[in-house]
Formats: sequence, C-alpha cells, structure tokens
Amino acid sequence: MSSYTFTIPGDPLLIGRARMRQNKWMDASEEIKLYWRSILRKQMNDGPMLKKSPISMTGQFYFPFLSSLNSTRKSLYEGRDHIEIPTITKLLSIIGILSEGIVYECDCSISQVMANKFYSQDPRSVVTFESRFI
Repeated sequence: MSSYTFTIPGDPLLIGRARMRQNKWMDASEEIKLYWRSILRKQMNDGPMLKKSPISMTGQFYFPFLSSLNSTRKSLYEGRDHIEIPTITKLLSIIGILSEGIVYECDCSISQVMANKFYSQDPRSVVTFESRFI
C-alpha cells in the first residue's frame, strides 16, 4: 500500500466571497484553490499518482480561535471540536476535487473517508490519501 500525507498551512476556511481587485472582480476561492494545488504538487515531490484502486482519505482540519477569546480561554479551546462553518463535507469535497490529477486520477476512487475539525493555535489542514490496493 502506498500513501501520501499533505500539510497545508493556514486557516482551512476555503470559500471566500468575491472581491474587487484592480477594478476586476476576483473569486477568492479560486486563489485559494490554486494555492492548495501548488502545495499538493510541491509536497508530492514528483512521486507517482496513486494507482486506480480504492483510496482511503483522512482529513484533520485545525481552525484558528475566535478573535474575541483571551489567551486563557484559547488554551481551554485547544484541540476542542470546531462546530462552525465550513461543513466537514464541503472541506472533504474541495480537497477531493483539488487532489484529482495530482494525487490520483479520479476522485471516484475514494471509497473511505474519515475527518475531524478542531480549534488550534496552529491553523492547518492535514490530509492523508492511502491506496488500499492489495
């Protein structure tokens, strides 16, 4: 079995609202998608894509604390479940789409999923893809 684990730094909040930049409307989520795909390519280190087989996907999403929390309360929230938007299904769906063509050929190969969302002082996304081919 082969596997890849990716760590994508920063807030996992993926879908931004459209913004005006240099007199043009920009889709913030497109910029984020390009950024994530570039990180996936870089962390692949020219490794081969996973072969067409059942693939297990595990996602750990670490969100920043609310800005209104003081440092004492932040330490109490470290590692607690994140129950705000975005939904875990949206996060997994976007990761699956972004990984297609880089980590594996088609996201229809993903046959098993596990994911969690937490609060953390170190916001990031950690995603593992494992080929379950025997």
